Amino acid sequence: MNNVHLYVFCYDTPDDGRRRAIVRLLEDVADRVQYSVFQGLMTEGERAAVWERLLEKIDLSVDKLCYFKCCSVCRQGSGTSDGQAVGAEPAYWLV
Repeated sequence: MNNVHLYVFCYDTPDDGRRRAIVRLLEDVADRVQYSVFQGLMTEGERAAVWERLLEKIDLSVDKLCYFKCCSVCRQGSGTSDGQAVGAEPAYWLV
């Protein structure tokens, strides 16, 4: 996967409607790792498109939205409490 990086997205909003819209969008492109945290392998262009769509769904005066780019070296130095590799590609796909 050339030029693909792990991106971590997180959000905070007091509004249930905006929260649902954010979650629906992120569930389409990333894996939920905690209630308001998602991670997904994507190119910079894909990340930019997701980010633009997310910005359309939030109220900048009260909502918080962040993303973090993790390179392969950073991913190797990261961990989870259940021992899973951070940002690992699925071992298989259901079709």
